[in-house]
Amino acid sequence: MGKLSVDIIEDNYLNKSAAAANNLSILIGVDRFAYLVSTPDHQVLALREYERESDISTASKQEQKAISLPFLEKICAGDAHLGASFARIHVAWSNPFTALVPKRLYDDEHKATYLQYLVSPEGEWTYAVDDLPHFEACNVYAIEREGLAWCQKQFPGSKLVHITTTYLSAARNLAANPQGVRRLFVHTEIGRLRLALLDENRLFFSNTYTYQTAKDFLYFVLALVDEFDLDQETTPVLLSGQLMEDSEIYRLLYRYFRKLSFVSCPPQISPGAKSGALPQHLFSDLYFLALQTL
Repeated sequence: MGKLSVDIIEDNYLNKSAAAANNLSILIGVDRFAYLVSTPDHQVLALREYERESDISTASKQEQKAISLPFLEKICAGDAHLGASFARIHVAWSNPFTALVPKRLYDDEHKATYLQYLVSPEGEWTYAVDDLPHFEACNVYAIEREGLAWCQKQFPGSKLVHITTTYLSAARNLAANPQGVRRLFVHTEIGRLRLALLDENRLFFSNTYTYQTAKDFLYFVLALVDEFDLDQETTPVLLSGQLMEDSEIYRLLYRYFRKLSFVSCPPQISPGAKSGALPQHLFSDLYFLALQTL
């Protein structure tokens, strides 16, 4: 079924789980399946995360891009919480098959063309697009057809989005004050790094990379700093995802940036006693998804 790496069931879950008004937010990635159960007013009731186990080497694993249906099927068959009734289900796909296109250049009939260098031509894909109105851009992405069919059958009525969309929408809100200040957002996943540079109105850069070492990680960050001539003394750098203060990556970043901080829990989210006891930046992507309007 994969490794259950985070298992949080709040004490009030049983009291409130019977109500079909609860919301379910699911994140599906290559190596990760995570979900959040919350009330309509965003109280956290349950939060679980599974990591995909594999016998292949670390290097090969980082090149691996396809989701594993057996991995997803075993989780849903063994996790009773996922079988409950929910008022709203949001599913975010976290994969590298995504491209941002200026809205003035976007053509709905050419979605596959935008991703022709990112997806294998022999694959069977469904192409989708999310709107990023504040940045006058469209996020075009591809989902494996087999995985999408499974998701729609397992979670009927669910609304789909790419995690890049929710991440950039939330980052814009975090960059609103002070106005005119460019902020560098650094989100870490298993073997993957997402970078975004923006202020409250403009998106200057967004991309995802694979990395193997802490030095690889730092290289991508510093390359962005050089490209946009960022001041390492004054540019706010906001960290989220699977990164801890005692890690080599954090220590390297701390050497190069003076305004380094972790993303805090959005004020609309109310963690429970158990989830609130953990570093909140670990769950930023799930929190952002729970707050996304689809």
